[in-house]
Amino acid sequence: MWRVKGRERGRFFFRILVLDLRNLSDPVQSLAEHTDTATCLALSPSDSTLASVSFDKTVKLWNVDSATAKLTLSSARDPGLKGLVACAWCLDHEGVLAVSGHKGSAVLDLGADDVVLPITTLGADYPIVI
Repeated sequence: MWRVKGRERGRFFFRILVLDLRNLSDPVQSLAEHTDTATCLALSPSDSTLASVSFDKTVKLWNVDSATAKLTLSSARDPGLKGLVACAWCLDHEGVLAVSGHKGSAVLDLGADDVVLPITTLGADYPIVI
């Protein structure tokens, strides 16, 4: 995972570069939809879906083959959340992703109709609807 910061039409953009370790100078894919630093990546064990979380308070699911975001979940409605910092797929349950931010952690069932991200820390609940 690399953070590449540049300018495009007067605004900053951030990219995730997918690299082949045999040729680091030539990225395989460039994923460019986060608006702040992507802090963690996790490749799904069952298909070519890549999950990313970012300081922009989003979880993005990417189709690695086509380099497109197929789902974006936003927690921007929580003004106290500074961003998301980690993610990991559950190996036992397909479509279940764990994410965490500075307020705590949550488990997302991405197959559910309404995904709610309850962030918990020190016994206090901060529900974030995404």
